[in-house]
Amino acid sequence: MAKEQQNPTKHNGFVRGAFLATLFLLFCWQVVQATWFFNLEFVEVRGNETLSTQQVEEVAGLWKGAQLLKLDLREMEKRLVADPRVVSAQISRILPNKVRIVIEENIGMAVLPYYDGFVEIDPSGRVVSIVSNFSRVNLPIVSGVHIDSVVLGQKLSGVGFESARTVMSLLPSSTRTVISELNVSIQGEVTLTTTGGIHIKIGTTHNAAPRLALLPAVLYAYEVRGFSSSTIAYIDMTGDIPVYKGR
Repeated sequence: MAKEQQNPTKHNGFVRGAFLATLFLLFCWQVVQATWFFNLEFVEVRGNETLSTQQVEEVAGLWKGAQLLKLDLREMEKRLVADPRVVSAQISRILPNKVRIVIEENIGMAVLPYYDGFVEIDPSGRVVSIVSNFSRVNLPIVSGVHIDSVVLGQKLSGVGFESARTVMSLLPSSTRTVISELNVSIQGEVTLTTTGGIHIKIGTTHNAAPRLALLPAVLYAYEVRGFSSSTIAYIDMTGDIPVYKGR
C-alpha cells in the first residue's frame, strides 16, 4: 500500500507558525527583562494627611527609575509600618510603570516644645515626629512639661506628662480642635486655653472624665450667654459644677 504523502503546504504552515510563536515568546521575555520597559515613573500615595508623597517614598525606599517587577513590596510595607508616623501600609504594582501606596497615618494628639521645635505625640504618648514648623502639625501645645532628649518612637513618661496625656485623651472629640494649649502646673493641675482665649481650670486628673464630658456644654453656654474674656477671667471646672469666674 502506498504511503500517504504529506501536504507540503500544511507542513510549511505549521513550521512557520511554530517559528513565529517562538519569536513572540522571545520578544515577550526580552520585554520583561528590559530595564526600560517596566521602570517606575509614577507613585500614587493615598491616605496621607501630614506626610508628603516624597516622605512616604523615602521611608518606603522607592525611587524613580527602579525596575517595577523587582521591587519587594512586602519589604517596603514593613519599612513604612516601622515608622512611628504610619499605622498600616499596602503597596501594589500597576503595570507598566506605577506603584500605589495606601497608608493609615498615626495622627498626633498634641505637641511639646523641644529646643527650637516641637515633639508630636500620639494618644499612647509615643513620639510620632519632631518638627520645626508648628504650622505642619496644628495641634494643642503642652506647656509646663520639660523633656531633655527624645527619639522617634520613644514613649514619654513622667507625672506631668501623664496628666497632660490623660486630659487630652479624655477630651470630647468636638472640643479637641478648639484647644490651643494645655498647661500642667508643678502640682499636677491642668489648665486648658481655647483658640478664643478662654482659660479653663480642670484641676488634677482625679475623677476628670465626668468633668471633661461637660466641656462642650460649658463652652456652648459661654457663647450663648454672651460672655467674653473682658467679663470672665476663667471657667472653673475643678469641682462637680462648672463656675464662670468673673473679673
